[in-house]
Amino acid sequence: KLEKVLKQVYGNSQAAPALPGKAGAKDDHSSDAADLGDKLLYAAYIREASDIHIDPTHKGARIRFRVEGQLEVYELIQKEIYTELASRIKVMANLDIAEKRAPQDGRFSHQFVSGGKRIDMRVATLPTKYGERITMRLLAVQTEGLTLNKLGFTDHNRDMIERFLRRSQGLMIMTGPTGSGKTTTLYASIRLLLAERDVNIITVEDPIEYEIDGVAQCEIDPASDKLDFAKALRSILRHDPDVVMLGEIRDKETADIAIKAALTGHMVLGTLHTNSAAATVTRLIDMGVQPYLIAAALRLAIAQRLLRRLCTHCRIPRPLTEQEAISIFHPELAGTQIYDPTGCVYCGDKGYAGRIGLYELLELNESWARDVADEKGEAVLTDNMRKSGVNSLLDDAIEKLVSGQTSFNEVLQIASSW
Repeated sequence: KLEKVLKQVYGNSQAAPALPGKAGAKDDHSSDAADLGDKLLYAAYIREASDIHIDPTHKGARIRFRVEGQLEVYELIQKEIYTELASRIKVMANLDIAEKRAPQDGRFSHQFVSGGKRIDMRVATLPTKYGERITMRLLAVQTEGLTLNKLGFTDHNRDMIERFLRRSQGLMIMTGPTGSGKTTTLYASIRLLLAERDVNIITVEDPIEYEIDGVAQCEIDPASDKLDFAKALRSILRHDPDVVMLGEIRDKETADIAIKAALTGHMVLGTLHTNSAAATVTRLIDMGVQPYLIAAALRLAIAQRLLRRLCTHCRIPRPLTEQEAISIFHPELAGTQIYDPTGCVYCGDKGYAGRIGLYELLELNESWARDVADEKGEAVLTDNMRKSGVNSLLDDAIEKLVSGQTSFNEVLQIASSW
């Protein structure tokens, strides 16, 4: 029984001998596809996958999960099974099953009878040489237990965020690439607000990634012009919010409204796509926002990345080599004890268990706000941050390497882009 459950959850990367046998009737293929579809969603949920990838090939299709930022093969399936599975998913997502030459987007909810758990899926199809590529993103995961303490913040950084969240107004922006955990940090911040005081919180998201009791969550419709971020935000401000969360600040109109809200008695939480905390200011200026307004509204900018967390059951110690220390710009750390991943039953032989955040926090004090208003630029702001002892993303990565929370190879990804 255990072997059967493990196979359902972890699949079979040695897929050739485990493929479903050939069946003569179409009903058999439909049954196989339905069974595989149910197992697929359950396995992705149990493994906490963020995405499911179904890639057609000349023989069938390869199914992969993105777990902790890494793609892993779940199963290989025959062409007949893939065809039925693709049709089943498109029907569930209310897509046109006859349309196979154009990309389509949809979504559906799936309820697990066991435990009553529900997952929401966003579905995207893309025509390729051998058929439609299907990507499904798992959404609306419950947030019980999601706190700032579990995200990898140092005590100093967490105190800085909590200090902002106790304010009555101002703008906090999370920044980083797609998939870096920005929205997760915002949700953890919202849960802290709900735990500490009675506030009216409204969010504008695309899509809603988590469900939070006690929060009015508004999802924009990118397929039409009826509701975009700017329109939703403008309407929200008529509903007497204490806190507004924006899934993304995408343009000047949205940025202007967000900053105006932050200056008129509202707390505003949002995200941007930039590489550093200081670059938040540059990005807003590039959008057309006046520097003096940024200086007046922006109180906290947080750059974030995610690294895989070492499994504490099987990590093994070793000294950092001289060449490795040089490659991460800290030659003085040569000989320092670090840990490597190995793999065990607790982590599924991956050597890693979960992910941990890296953070760079810019708290805009009076002096730095004056520099922003005077348009002194990102380089000056970054230099002032370093002189004041503000840790960069790489600094935070090094600390987590030395403390045994992550591995050298994970930190090297950050150092390589430095």
